[in-house]
Amino acid sequence: MAEQSKKSPVTRKPVTKKRPVTRKIPARKKIALPPMRKNLKEWDKQAVMNYVCETMASSSDGLGNILKSTGYKMPDRTTVITWIGLDKTFQNMYARAREAQADYMLEDINEIANNVGQVLMIEGEPLIVDGKPVMIVDAASVNHARLIIDTRKWTMAKVSPKKYGEKLTLDGDIDMHMTFEQAIQKAREERLVN
Repeated sequence: MAEQSKKSPVTRKPVTKKRPVTRKIPARKKIALPPMRKNLKEWDKQAVMNYVCETMASSSDGLGNILKSTGYKMPDRTTVITWIGLDKTFQNMYARAREAQADYMLEDINEIANNVGQVLMIEGEPLIVDGKPVMIVDAASVNHARLIIDTRKWTMAKVSPKKYGEKLTLDGDIDMHMTFEQAIQKAREERLVN
């Protein structure tokens, strides 16, 4: 015990008043809005329609595939169709995009027809003659290309019938210089013969 008394007494630090702790409330983090959103509940219709129409004009994909292929959440197909039905501007944009899509498909058809077959490979390298690869054309690749081309032609005719639809010609043996009585008489004669 004698040793303990030889130690210097413990010095205490002077007591200071502590300031009250003020908590800083963290600022709310801004939530990054998904692309083409005005807020968390509302779509930016103009941005969505611009994206859809630009993509449609440069591909052969339909509306549903375009909306699914973005990589992030987009409005569903029925929502976009509703917007198109309610807004004349959107109707015009969509119609022009469909017409441009038909023109794109025409170019695509020519590309498909020109590239039917497979490249001839010799020892892992393509055989090139006059700067172009030599193609092997077989029945399966021709039929596959024909199916793609026919499908695109059908779609083009439905999307832009004035430009790519089949032209109908009316042919008949109608004498336009008959009077009404003469037409009735001719119809009676044809019934008697048949």
